[in-house]
Amino acid sequence: MKEYKSAVRIAKDIAEGRTTPSEVIESTLSRIEKVNPKINAFITILEEESRESAQILESRMERGEFIGPSAGVPIAVKDLFAFKKGIIHTFGSVPFSNYVPDRDAPLVERLEKAGAIVVGKTNTPEFGHKGITHNEIIGRTANPFDIEVTPGGSSGGSAAAVASGMVPWAQGSDHAGSIRVPACMCNLYGHFPSVGRVPHAMYPDAFKYHLPYAASGPLTRTVEDAAMMLDVISGPHPEDPDSLPMFEGDYISSVGKGVEGMKIGYDPTFLDKPIEDEVVQKIEDALDGLQEAGAEIVYTEIEFSEWNELHEVLMIGLEIVYAETAHNLKIITGIDLMEHQDSVSSIIIGRIKSGRLRGALEYRLANNLRTEFYVSLSRLLESVDALAIPTMAVPPHPDAEIPTEIGGVPIPAKHGTSLAWPFNLTGNPVASVPSGLTKRGLPTGIQIVGPRFRDDIVLSVAGALEETRPWVQNYPKW
Repeated sequence: MKEYKSAVRIAKDIAEGRTTPSEVIESTLSRIEKVNPKINAFITILEEESRESAQILESRMERGEFIGPSAGVPIAVKDLFAFKKGIIHTFGSVPFSNYVPDRDAPLVERLEKAGAIVVGKTNTPEFGHKGITHNEIIGRTANPFDIEVTPGGSSGGSAAAVASGMVPWAQGSDHAGSIRVPACMCNLYGHFPSVGRVPHAMYPDAFKYHLPYAASGPLTRTVEDAAMMLDVISGPHPEDPDSLPMFEGDYISSVGKGVEGMKIGYDPTFLDKPIEDEVVQKIEDALDGLQEAGAEIVYTEIEFSEWNELHEVLMIGLEIVYAETAHNLKIITGIDLMEHQDSVSSIIIGRIKSGRLRGALEYRLANNLRTEFYVSLSRLLESVDALAIPTMAVPPHPDAEIPTEIGGVPIPAKHGTSLAWPFNLTGNPVASVPSGLTKRGLPTGIQIVGPRFRDDIVLSVAGALEETRPWVQNYPKW
């Protein structure tokens, strides 16, 4: 295997003439051809399109045009709402196996404007409805660290593509942990941005993702790569009323700022959930790394305990989102999911039906408990610069063997093994950062939670972790 190069390194090599976009794309497609049959990360591979894009870029570069910071860098995007005009977009759902959107998602448009080349769409569970990556179109995606275990979901295809070295970076989306869970399970950096940082432009409902919040963000091997992607895809958009103004400065410069003098809170009781001992050990070793880098680690405890009730708030929102999505897709595409119940997951059909029965007052009152959690978290983050908690309570597991207890202590069935979903109710920037491998060689992860709108702080803390507890040496050779 050739040396694995980061997205930042590839962009620099192309800009300085050490390689060309066509050479990079040919190497990428060759690797995908070799590895993807074993991992099954891609649902669509854009061979002709990516070669043509590389040739166009080279012609423009020969004319002396400035392309952008990511010129020639291959990227994969998730086959959920990262539309690419003219390319089949399935949502992981059989009824949409031949659906072709007539517009680009804002993030795809921005990536391509910056010179990145989309080489494929990555696998996702149907409409992103579960934490493992399997659908009835192409089957399951495997974890590159052990093909018998899940890469997580719902951005499991994107995570597996990066972790196996098929692409240097990929886009994921997160509605209840769907960037951070697969990042944790595949030893990646996964960044859930501040809500509004990366625009949605969801037609016909631009206010769709208010409960719970959803966001698109990077899945990468290095923190610097994630920062470069955020610099490209963030910023206001006229079709997204919640999109934020541009960040003053650039995110990539935040990565190396360090944590000297920072106070990092650590809440080992978060969600009142049992955590496997090995996961705890890896988290605490990562915190030792932050301490070595100059941060102060303080034990904290969020003043909130109604986790099961809060999860019901999440589900109220998700069910209404599924019902609305089905309604709007019928308008836009003419495809009615309720007429395809024989080929659509019963979980999705159930959520659509439940969502249709939820009342407007029930939907609005759900925000009361959500507000309590938001205020508690905000108050905590006034006393510390960032919060650290595990991403998952357990290491990766086989698809059908989701743990139900740890050390004889039951895991709350409603929200399972993930500690990621609560922040989809607050909109804080959160990243899952690799925290080491278990004795079996399986990844663990630590979440870094920043104050609202402070993605730069999250990147700084993650950069310090990468410096003191590097993880790039841990990827399997494929």
